Amino acid sequence: MINVLIADDQPIYRDGLRFSLDGQEDIHIAGEVGNGQQVLDFLQKESPDILLLDINMPVMDGLETLKHLQENHSEVRVIMLTIYDESKLIMRLLEEGVDGYILKESDSREILEAIRTVSKGGTYYGFEVMKKVAGMLKGKFGARPKSNLTTREVEIVKLIVQEYSAKEIADKLFISGETVHTHRKNIREKLGVRNSAGIVREAIRQGWVLDWDF
Repeated sequence: MINVLIADDQPIYRDGLRFSLDGQEDIHIAGEVGNGQQVLDFLQKESPDILLLDINMPVMDGLETLKHLQENHSEVRVIMLTIYDESKLIMRLLEEGVDGYILKESDSREILEAIRTVSKGGTYYGFEVMKKVAGMLKGKFGARPKSNLTTREVEIVKLIVQEYSAKEIADKLFISGETVHTHRKNIREKLGVRNSAGIVREAIRQGWVLDWDF
């Protein structure tokens, strides 16, 4: 069961999320709050698996809340909710290492996919959003080498960008979970990043997602 906490200051939007999530056999709504301080208060008592976190909230907004979570509740995986489809904001969230980013206008299918993908250890940024950001940024940072990634490592990066979990990557490539773990560790070291979000960030920043044939 995936325990989800909803943090959004708009009751109507929270009601819509609850309607979308209620009835899913694998998802349980652990609670609803209206600002970042209430998120921190909630986490003193319970620890949900996934936090759906709005960026614009009173008292404490989503970005400030995220900073507190990274320092004190790193076990909680975060999917940011926003009305903004902006490259700078997406890149900032990638820099911060959030596990997912979805637009508030997304339909219930995409929201459910994001929750399930992140709960299994993947990242979810929406492939079309990533392509758009990559297009805006391509050339801005100049051409950079792919850090000596092997053919297999490039395959794995492609799957990470497409929101595959470690287990799904292992199944698709017919390799063990331990081998995937080793490859991911080597990829992070070569790219100089800490997590899957960092891998996605580099794939976007360097424009690889525009060149790859998915």
